[in-house]
Amino acid sequence: HRPAKIKTAIRKRPVHSTATKASAPNFTLASIDQWGDKTQAVVRHNGQLYTLTPGSALSGWTVVEFADSHAGVYIVNRHGQRRLLALD
Repeated sequence: HRPAKIKTAIRKRPVHSTATKASAPNFTLASIDQWGDKTQAVVRHNGQLYTLTPGSALSGWTVVEFADSHAGVYIVNRHGQRRLLALD
């Protein structure tokens, strides 16, 4: 008497993960400047300073709005993850 063969399905790992990993921006908020009625975030990225306004993007992150009392700036990535970059 021989045991019956059992077919098993081999589960393959997806090439691209379907889960979105939490990521963090690779830049820091240096200052928030206001010139007249124009507010700008100054961020440090790879040793250089960049001036960003709402709608501006850097390294996959887009500025959405400034926090109350200009204590920071809200940014969002292409996966919809929202982060607050705060002044130190």
